[in-house]
Amino acid sequence: MSLVTMPVGATAHRIRRPWDEVHRVLRPGGQLRFYEHDIDPDPRAARVQRAIDGVHPYVGGGCHVTRDTERAIEDAGFVIGQIRRFRFAPELLSKQAAPKILGVATRSRVTACDEARTPARVTAATAL
Repeated sequence: MSLVTMPVGATAHRIRRPWDEVHRVLRPGGQLRFYEHDIDPDPRAARVQRAIDGVHPYVGGGCHVTRDTERAIEDAGFVIGQIRRFRFAPELLSKQAAPKILGVATRSRVTACDEARTPARVTAATAL
């Protein structure tokens, strides 16, 4: 089973939330295919993004341009197997969100999130 996403992490209130949900619905070994924008790897450009990010969500449909999307995907329990980084800004106003990532990640077999979601088993010995 595969799931495809296009810019979802940037508009979420908490960046991990959509990736945790994708992790929840995919079976172990399932693939996440993603196309997202990411924080610029160039520290100077990232500083500009941080300055713009104070206003950008209000004029850019809730989009935060400072999200470290790659890390959020990994933190949610995915292993990124393929990733391509590139810049794409078809017009001047999209320049702040130009750093893009395109890739494939696989849902890990078992993670701490899975263990936290699994109810503890109560045995007769522990119930007493």
